[in-house]
Amino acid sequence: MKAFITALAVPVVVLAGGAVKAQTPDKAWLPTWYASPSPSSDATAWIKDLTIREIVHTTAGGKALRIRLSNAYGTVPLHIDQAFVANRLGGANVSDGVRLRFAGTDDVTIAPGATVVSDPVEFAVKPESDLGISLYLADAVASTGHLQQRSAIYFARGNVAADPAITPGEGPKNTWSSWLFLSEVEVSGSHDTGAIVAFGDSITDGMAIDSDSATSWPDRLYDRLVKDHRPFSVINAGITGNRLTRPGQWGPFGDKGLDRFDRDVLALPNVAATIILIGINDIGQSARGHYDYVSAEDIEAGLAQLTARAHTRGLKVYLATLVPFRGAKDDYYTDDKDALRQAVNAWIRTNAEIDGFVDFDKALDDPANTGQMKLEYDSGDHLHPNSKGANAMADAVSLDRFNAGMVP
Repeated sequence: MKAFITALAVPVVVLAGGAVKAQTPDKAWLPTWYASPSPSSDATAWIKDLTIREIVHTTAGGKALRIRLSNAYGTVPLHIDQAFVANRLGGANVSDGVRLRFAGTDDVTIAPGATVVSDPVEFAVKPESDLGISLYLADAVASTGHLQQRSAIYFARGNVAADPAITPGEGPKNTWSSWLFLSEVEVSGSHDTGAIVAFGDSITDGMAIDSDSATSWPDRLYDRLVKDHRPFSVINAGITGNRLTRPGQWGPFGDKGLDRFDRDVLALPNVAATIILIGINDIGQSARGHYDYVSAEDIEAGLAQLTARAHTRGLKVYLATLVPFRGAKDDYYTDDKDALRQAVNAWIRTNAEIDGFVDFDKALDDPANTGQMKLEYDSGDHLHPNSKGANAMADAVSLDRFNAGMVP
């Protein structure tokens, strides 16, 4: 019997006499990797007889694993014929592959707008390691993905999902190197006890860092936590091009932060805290007098809303100051826009409602040319930090805020 998933619901237990009660949340599972779903860059691109091998870089390790697949932006059912997880050897090659099942079956059909979690499988996941998640699709539409490729993705013709070595070829039209359908990897039996979610845009997502290097600032933050023996995974919920108060200007830039925060932060299991860095695209991509003009007060109200929603769930909230961007191309930067950024940063630094702030602005700013990123941290576009800049951002986060007493 094929599994058909229409939605994820709270688990229930049927008692004697037919009474029903909700189960308590599962404390066993911890997210080790995440990619926020958004519309594919070509949501009509067809997939025919294709294996997709997606490389993910873990944070927390564990003794068992499950994955989450998403058809969030699909308009037709999505059929996954087979799925495997394996350890990456290098490039597209993997070893020690294990089949993933869904409600006991090898395949699953996911309804439009829905997600599915695979059955748990015993699989030793090493912290800070690369996994290869291989999906075989005989006939599907590339509707849901994640634009920024932090690791690597490979495509091969035919059903070679179980093969250790594959010969990479062309993928679906106009999807470039986007992750497709895969949105989360969770582990159980981890030494880590909670998750910290980094919520933001391309600066968090990892644009302009060295390719396939695991050197985004959330990756670097996890490195520091491990060295300091603090038991938290770090989850990257950034979307390139994302804005807080408005939808992304292009479909793959995602739903606005106010819309996706519940899905990408609050719905993840065992989250203890979130670090929020978002709003620079609201400023840079708006124009005074235009219908989508965004004021400092709009951004502040949006951040206050995210803070309140997170506090309702018991999460610690750390807002990050917006990074310097003087010199960004075209009219993305103007002095008036920088004044908005500075107003938002002043509000963040004096906000009594949050649990603390992270001063990324100070960490990256050039004191000799304030408002501009230090040359050594600049990727070249005067907006996105390079890998060295990402490291400076991670160093700006005080680890004392994350201790074993923080119960998700």
